[in-house]
This record gives sequence, C-alpha cells and structure tokens, in this order.
Amino acid sequence: MLTRIAASAVIVIGLATPITASSSASASSASASSAAQATSTGQRAAPGWHGVPTPTLQPGAALYQVAPANRRLAWAVGAQNDSKASVLLRWNGRAWKEQMLPDTPGAGLSSVAVAGPNRAWAGGGKSPDGKGYAIHWNGRAWRRVDVPDGLRITKIAASRGGAAWALASDSMSTSVLRYEKHQWVRADVPLPAHAYPWAIAVRNARDVWITGSASDLPFALHWDGTQWQNVAVPGGYYQVIAQILPLGPDNVWAYSDDTYMNVSATLLHWDGTTWTAAKPGVQLGSSSQLAEDGEGGFWLSYYGGLGHSRYLHYQSGQFTDAQGPDRTDVYVDTLNIARVPGSRLIWSVGRGRDYSGANGPDQAVIERFN
Repeated sequence: MLTRIAASAVIVIGLATPITASSSASASSASASSAAQATSTGQRAAPGWHGVPTPTLQPGAALYQVAPANRRLAWAVGAQNDSKASVLLRWNGRAWKEQMLPDTPGAGLSSVAVAGPNRAWAGGGKSPDGKGYAIHWNGRAWRRVDVPDGLRITKIAASRGGAAWALASDSMSTSVLRYEKHQWVRADVPLPAHAYPWAIAVRNARDVWITGSASDLPFALHWDGTQWQNVAVPGGYYQVIAQILPLGPDNVWAYSDDTYMNVSATLLHWDGTTWTAAKPGVQLGSSSQLAEDGEGGFWLSYYGGLGHSRYLHYQSGQFTDAQGPDRTDVYVDTLNIARVPGSRLIWSVGRGRDYSGANGPDQAVIERFN
C-alpha cells in the first residue's frame, strides 16, 4: 500500500504500482593513471567512470560540490588542511587547477552553482571577520558578495536562465536566500513551522524546489513562478527529503532518508500528482547524490566502498549498477555529482580515505563518466 498524494495536498489512499527496476552489474572501471594518460595524449577513454588527476592539495582534502558550466569550464569547492582551509578548483578543459580565493576566506567553502560560463556562485562557512563567506564569478574574476548578517550559506542552486537561490543557517534556523543586485537577500518563502531545509533545486525561474524536514516530518515546497505550493510527501517521523531532482514539471525525483539511524533511504518519483517509491535493488546510503543524465534519466551515487566508488544509472524504468575506477586500499566517499550541460558527461567529487594501514590523510577524489 502506497500513499498517493495530490499536489493540492489532498491525501488519497490507494494502491500504486511501484517503479520496477532491475539491477545489473556493469563493470565500468578504469584506473586513474590510464585515464590521466588518455587525457594527456588526447586519446578517447572507453565509456565508463574514470579517475581524473587532482591538483596537489594540503593534507585532509575533500571536495564537496562540483558545478560544470560546459565541457571546458567547471568549478569544484571543498576543504583542505584537515578542514582548516577552503579550496576552489577550476577545470579548464584539460586539467583541474587550484584557484586563489578573494578577500581572506575562512574554512568551510561547501557549495557552488553556475548559470553559465560568466555567472557562478560559491559559499560556505565564515571568514575571519565573522561574516558568512560567499563569492560570485562574473566571467573574469571571483568577488566577495554580501550575506545577511549571522548567516552562513550551506547550499546554492542556480539555473541556466540566471536565477540563483541558497539556503543559509545560523545557530537557530535556516533561511532561504535569493541573489539580487550583487548580494544575497532573504526571500519570502512560506516554510512550514519548525522547518529545516536540506535541499534546494532550481530548474528554471518558474520551477524551484525546497525540501527538508519540519517538526520531524518530511516536507517539499514548489515555486511555479507565481506562488509557493506545499506538496505533501510520504514519510514518517525523522524522515527528511535530503535531495530533490526536477527533470520536468511532472518528472521529479527525491531522495528520502531518516535522520535518526540512516537506514531507511528511499527513492521517490513525482509525476505531477502522485509520489511513487522506486526499487533500485541496492542498499542506499545517507550521502547518496543525484544528477540528471541528459537523456531523461539520472545517475545516483550510493554506498561508497573500499577500492572504488559505486553508482546507479536510471533509464527507461531500469537501474544499472556501475562502479568507479579501482583504488586499492582507498575508501571512496562520493559527495556530489553533476552533469555537464548539453552532454552526457558527469563529474563526481568527494574524498578518499586510506585503509592500507598507513593511516594517511584524506585526499580529494575526482571522477568523470564519459
């Protein structure tokens, strides 16, 4: 029995047909060294997930989010020096390079989003002056921009049309921000009582989703360009809609997880009227990530493993299991994935933990599907 929930928040109990899917093994691994050699020589790598060399960063490095503008430009943000310093990387079409951050950054740069080659935003943590740290790319340089006092940005989302939204928190609550007139300003969003937004997605200026938990129950808000609508979602106490991926007005995927034990992660699909649970056939983890594939489906990273990352590809009602390149004695924790606009290329970023017994520091990990 699955709860059908209409967009008008009228609940109808009935039987819904689950999205059936099969899980098939697809060994698509290749070593990071072979991928690097292919990149340097111009040789086209075999289809699949491949490791991409990262710049030399300080110990304890991790990349939290990646935002591609096109095949020749992408940004990634994270931390290094055991989370004491932020890091900003740029993909120039051939290699990733570390970039200088403006205006005395602090630690915790955690989110980045793009609206094209000449518009990008990043933020997270606070700088030494105690204010939330956020920067904007204008196509030539990164500049620091204002954040309302007391807030630190946790998530940023943007669309190709230029609309940019963010979630920002203080010690008590989380606010929704919009980027207007070269600064982040508070947006008038009717969040439910005791709401803790976890995710924000912007497909265009008339299609924005904010999800999370409110009073320990999951919630979802949708902006249609005119008004915000509370879209009821299934789930019990301690459930949270941790991610939302709108592929179209009647084709939305959500990742539901529990905040208590992290053992009941679920994929949900919204067809404009009803939420339906999917069955991917694998155990999902609390840090799983979603990204569109450019062909009506999506990629999902799940439960990292020793020796390689793991991914699921959903297309035409079927889930296909895939794994990343071999990384001996390294536990790969995928923290974000994103598609390159206009292509099937997918970037994946995260960190690798040394399990060889040498107890080495975490290292940034970058992978790509092509």
